[in-house]
Amino acid sequence: MMPPIHLLTAVLMLSMASFSNADDWMTTADCERSCKCKWIQGKKGADCKSAGFSTVPRGLSKELLLLDMYDNRIPHLPSDAFKSTGLVNLQWLSLKESNISDIHEDAFRGLGILIELDLSWNKIQTLHPGTFRDLVKVRNIYLAHNSLMKLESGLFTNLMYLQNVDVSDCQLSHISEKTFVNTTTLSTLKLERNRLTKISLSTVQHLDKLRSLELSSNAWRCDCDLRPLMEWTLQRSLYTKPTACLDPPRLLNRHWDDLQPEEFACSPVIVFPSPGTVIEVNSNLFPLFRYCDRSEL
Repeated sequence: MMPPIHLLTAVLMLSMASFSNADDWMTTADCERSCKCKWIQGKKGADCKSAGFSTVPRGLSKELLLLDMYDNRIPHLPSDAFKSTGLVNLQWLSLKESNISDIHEDAFRGLGILIELDLSWNKIQTLHPGTFRDLVKVRNIYLAHNSLMKLESGLFTNLMYLQNVDVSDCQLSHISEKTFVNTTTLSTLKLERNRLTKISLSTVQHLDKLRSLELSSNAWRCDCDLRPLMEWTLQRSLYTKPTACLDPPRLLNRHWDDLQPEEFACSPVIVFPSPGTVIEVNSNLFPLFRYCDRSEL
């Protein structure tokens, strides 16, 4: 099932529909032949959906602000994919369902005023830490329904206006502790329906503006490593059902808010000292070892 339409996307789609009979904004010299170029709420927009493009089109006006590339065939976004075509004034860009599997770390260089980027429903497996570094004004990044397995350190660093990130329905099993650095306005983070077993609290603890954190349908291992995140989500009123445990078996399908903190426990382990270490008890010598919770290690 297709995900809900994002608010800004919906507004733009309605605007395109309402201007369907408006005059084209310029001559064919300013609009790629396979696209429909219209004024949209006073802004130049290009509807290039389902046009069979394998690269970013080069025949569009340099003044273009809105570009919809939904449902094309663009396997690779090279360095300066938009800057090289003069499209540096984009504010809204959709590459949804365009068969993208590879993105160069400098693909979005030059898009310094982009507000929304939609890369959902593609085949992206990895994103270089610097992929979004030039998107200094971006507010919304949508990555849902890709094949992403991890979010690298620095992926969303210094994006001071970033408010919404959607990485749901991917294959995430790891999120670096430094994925979200200096993203002080982030308010919505969607991570549901992935393969996450744990997230370090330090990954999200500093996100003071966070109001929505979606974590359901992951492979959560409810042990002492996950306990700090669990307690934090409950304290911040960020927990949402049906976020539940997959492991250990005794907690299978139990909702986090139905459990006591001490139930998020790790199996004890035996810690052996260096060879030859002994203790003396009543003049008797014994080898030294002790049981401890994994969280003590």
